[in-house]
Amino acid sequence: MAIAFLPTLTNTAGFIIASLKSQYERIHLGDGVEVYVFTGVPKHYACLQCFEKANIQVLRYRRIKSGFFECPACKSAFPATFDKGLFSPIMTVS
Repeated sequence: MAIAFLPTLTNTAGFIIASLKSQYERIHLGDGVEVYVFTGVPKHYACLQCFEKANIQVLRYRRIKSGFFECPACKSAFPATFDKGLFSPIMTVS
């Protein structure tokens, strides 16, 4: 009985991930930097590399030069010349 239930869990998880991903839009921040931006509230950026692996990670803002975002999971760096009025709900200082 548990074996028959497992595919249902997998399908449900896939639906939830697809639903979450549909709320993000891929954008260019400039200088070849691409991220996903949440279209709902609160506005924030998500890591491009983690997003493609179905692992949505909110980028953290680092106050370095004009703008620098970092993924807490994979540590990818996203330099930005501007932030398009968005913010990271997890504000950190380096």
